[in-house]
Amino acid sequence: MSYIYGIVCHPEEVDSEALGILKADLQRYPTDGHIGFTDNKISGGLFYQNLRKPPFPSEKPVKDPQSGIVIFASARLDYRDLLLQKLELEKSQLNRLTDTQLILKAYLRWGEKCVDRFEGDFSFLIWNPSKEYLWGARDPLGFQPLFFTINAKTCYFSSHTTGLAKLPGVSRNPDELFLANRLLRTEVSPLATPYEGISQIPVGHTVRIDQGRVTISKYYHWQVTPMRQKVSREDYASELSVLLSDAIKTRIYSDYPVGGFLSAGLDSSSVMSILQEQLRQQDPGKKLITASSVHFNKEDTRYEDERPWVELFSKHFPGVQINYCSLQDIPAMRTQDAEFFSTVRFRRYPTMFMTEMMQDKLLESGCRTFFTGWRGDHFISRRGYAHYADFFKRGKFLTLYRAIQGTAAFTGRSPKALFKSIIKDNLPVKGIDSENFPGLKYLSREWIEEMWAKNRRHSPRWKLNDMNADFSWLLPDRQGTHQYYEDTSYYNKAILKRMIPLSDPRIINFALQLPAEEFSKGGIDRSIMRRAVKDYLPDELRLRNTKGSFMGNESAISAKIHAQWLAHENIKQIISESSLSTILNSYHIQKHIAQHKKNITTGNVGLHQENSYLLNLLGFLFFFDIDRLH
Repeated sequence: MSYIYGIVCHPEEVDSEALGILKADLQRYPTDGHIGFTDNKISGGLFYQNLRKPPFPSEKPVKDPQSGIVIFASARLDYRDLLLQKLELEKSQLNRLTDTQLILKAYLRWGEKCVDRFEGDFSFLIWNPSKEYLWGARDPLGFQPLFFTINAKTCYFSSHTTGLAKLPGVSRNPDELFLANRLLRTEVSPLATPYEGISQIPVGHTVRIDQGRVTISKYYHWQVTPMRQKVSREDYASELSVLLSDAIKTRIYSDYPVGGFLSAGLDSSSVMSILQEQLRQQDPGKKLITASSVHFNKEDTRYEDERPWVELFSKHFPGVQINYCSLQDIPAMRTQDAEFFSTVRFRRYPTMFMTEMMQDKLLESGCRTFFTGWRGDHFISRRGYAHYADFFKRGKFLTLYRAIQGTAAFTGRSPKALFKSIIKDNLPVKGIDSENFPGLKYLSREWIEEMWAKNRRHSPRWKLNDMNADFSWLLPDRQGTHQYYEDTSYYNKAILKRMIPLSDPRIINFALQLPAEEFSKGGIDRSIMRRAVKDYLPDELRLRNTKGSFMGNESAISAKIHAQWLAHENIKQIISESSLSTILNSYHIQKHIAQHKKNITTGNVGLHQENSYLLNLLGFLFFFDIDRLH
């Protein structure tokens, strides 16, 4: 993992002050070192984090001596051996070439079509001196962001927005279309960020910056229509098993100890069991090191504690080193984390403290990469219930009830109760401006209508669509939230790179192409995933009928944080004087704050939509008015 920054302009116009600002901003993140680069019209640098030990080379900006082409990249390529074969390079080069060098070699061979051959987490910009334009791309899941701003013929770029926002002449005003997408779930320009003056390379897109003109082109397309032929269920499970094994194997190339987040739910247990086996095959002495969240108070049985499940995992996989983490006290609100709210729902804010605690455990053990089962429930392992909703919407009640009969026994509920629950949760909504969306009253009605006028098309989440349309909304290129996903202090406090094999595009596209019925046959939610890991995971864990969780009593934890955020003496002033004041309905915001404070004192607080919406909105205010919070 690395962070890049730079300026492209005429040599006599290179702004050393701007370069210093961009460099200083990225210095807040722990790295192994910095490499500066200057060549004619392009100057900048790279902060690198090594996942491989010497003699494997460190990442750095690279210049091709023949063409003069220069590349700045923040990349971690998967399936490197396959890319090496396509480039017709010797296998001996696998441990000699950095990811940046591989990207450059691919560009020199295939031109802009090279991006179709890359797999992994990456963002990069290539300066072509003969044609005098910048060209770059970002991976389909958006895990490696890259931002830029243009002033006349000068382009500034960085892995984070905060440095760009500090440059003289760059507009720090809130981008209202971006906020509309976050708050109203409307569509927005894929280039948008919270700042008017800063753009991003969208996920799954390429960008060309030529004389101040910006052109984007989508190169990656998800397959959202089932196209699989009818084959046996075991064939589907076998294919998924191979895909999952390959996705984990390609991410095990760190020379350092390997860590993992283990909730002992289906997803994390599956990943950790396969990971442990592959580590054992590579090096019998190499252990998997895990961190798990458990309750601080063992007597608190209101919410499921993960400890018994983790101990069960440990029993079956004795070679795994288990670490437990408990969150007893919530730290005071940190204003520097206001950056978090431009990208992630407030509801997830409590998890950052637990995540940091688990990361610290892994760092103490020398880990520089950690694996997680995150995103499995969205893309592959928990889609059975979504298909039941689809049967309901289509009026296939007999099919629905047959599927429910099997699932009901598995979940410990009666078929009738589960049937009622599915109907209740999937009744049609009247529209985005109905009482079903309570957060709207916090915004100015005039501003809402203006945003809807600019964004005629609304997210399919609020309409009755078939399963594939609903599911496709979860894909990163359908959500502005995920396009800007990684630019938060939340994920970048240490040299610890997250590996997410269940978000491998090969696995996602496999799931998208499966027939809908495949996720509900047999009546067991997550059935195809369970079949795929039958040879890896013992039935006690494989057939667990609850979802692994890191947080326990999340509502109680959130209540403490809510109280902190609402305790600011100057919160009314921030609301009234904020740069976002024109889009707010201050009366309803302050009315709900007063009620919310009252509820917190009586212990009556939950994570329902309105509370989460309110706190997320306050997060935006703090993000743009952070100086007044100190």
